[in-house]
Amino acid sequence: MHSPAVCAAIEANSDDGLATALRAVNRTLHELQPDREIIDGVWKIVNQDDVKHALGEPDNSRTLRRLKKSPSL
Repeated sequence: MHSPAVCAAIEANSDDGLATALRAVNRTLHELQPDREIIDGVWKIVNQDDVKHALGEPDNSRTLRRLKKSPSL
């Protein structure tokens, strides 16, 4: 995402959840931080409930209920 045209398109995109998350990831990737902090920052963005929902991830509460009901090994 280093291309000026791509960066401009990301910044000009609509404010739906995925576009907002993509802009946040883009800003995080361009911050001068150690690699581990950049990776942690990206994970914080991707793990937000609204981003997970927009990506089609199952709701955490349903996932936890499923895990609790499964027999232990």
